[in-house]
Amino acid sequence: MSTIGVVAIVLAGLWLAALTVVVVLVVRQVALIMVRLERSTAASGDVNIAEPTYDYDPTTDGLAVGSRVPDDVAQELPELGSGTTQLLLLSAHCNPCREMAVQLGRRPVGAFGRVVALVPGTPALADGVVDALPAGIRPIRDPVATGIAKSLEIRRVPFALRVEGGVIAAKAPPLDSVVDLERFIVDGSDSPGGRVAVGARGEGEAGHAD
Repeated sequence: MSTIGVVAIVLAGLWLAALTVVVVLVVRQVALIMVRLERSTAASGDVNIAEPTYDYDPTTDGLAVGSRVPDDVAQELPELGSGTTQLLLLSAHCNPCREMAVQLGRRPVGAFGRVVALVPGTPALADGVVDALPAGIRPIRDPVATGIAKSLEIRRVPFALRVEGGVIAAKAPPLDSVVDLERFIVDGSDSPGGRVAVGARGEGEAGHAD
């Protein structure tokens, strides 16, 4: 075998060895990322921050209408004690939540009154959601966001509560768009002729609009 042939074989071997090392490193990095995501999801507790869920149950999702805001939530969000506040749960790991944040960003500042957005999730993804929100909305990131959601017993995303003077006045089913949020704020309904959010009068079940 000529010298050129030997050199070619050696170079091919080195190339294959280098390629193998690269593949191993990539696989290892992907595995580390998956582990971190699993830990992050596990740390979220009962709040489903991975996927949106639409099987709304007004008897279990969110504290009952008429309930006072828990003390730990009131300490974190003292503004809930007076006036009206729309409290949103927009998970950083939920595509509809991210889209709603973008839609909110296109609305005039203050269009929804006082709004607080809970944004649980990994910092990088949460930053993307927060950056999309308009300046008038106060964002709350983890770990505080997940803690508040747990205290309010919210398990569905995206989700909205209306708090009036420290009391839960209404709660909405998961929202598909900013239009649904606007409808909830105005009359408590999440869709024309569809389900009606549990309202300030304390109805116990989701019904149908007339």
